[in-house]
Amino acid sequence: MTTSLLSGKISSLADLADAVKIRRKALGLTQADLADLARTGNRFIVDLEKGKPTLQIDKVLAVVSLLGLDLHIKEKEDMLHQGTAQTITGRPRSLKEAMFLGKKHGDIDSFIREFLDEFYVEQNNLTREIMLREEPPLVTEDRTNAYLAAVAE
Repeated sequence: MTTSLLSGKISSLADLADAVKIRRKALGLTQADLADLARTGNRFIVDLEKGKPTLQIDKVLAVVSLLGLDLHIKEKEDMLHQGTAQTITGRPRSLKEAMFLGKKHGDIDSFIREFLDEFYVEQNNLTREIMLREEPPLVTEDRTNAYLAAVAE
């Protein structure tokens, strides 16, 4: 582990945890010392340095600031000016989110179309899995009924 983490990209909780631990040690502080300075419990510092994902972000930011570190948010270069919901934001999880993101990026139609396309692909794959698991294989009429039942769920 090197101190380059202190000026590098933080792309995971483990990276942040390592940066906090490196900085604390560089300042000659124990976990108990840092907990006292941050007015938090020692357990919080231990969990932070282990990268526990459920820590309160305000407390994490307070400890980071106390250690003399800054966190910055920067838009990814490869994400600028690309036109699909998938490349800009990751996959929307709901139709409402697709509409919100579409409005935000000025292209509601393509966001909704992309979301619905993926939704139906997932539904069709699920239906296929259900039908293929049936023993003996379903006849055409039963297959149609199984499809309609799966879609209705």
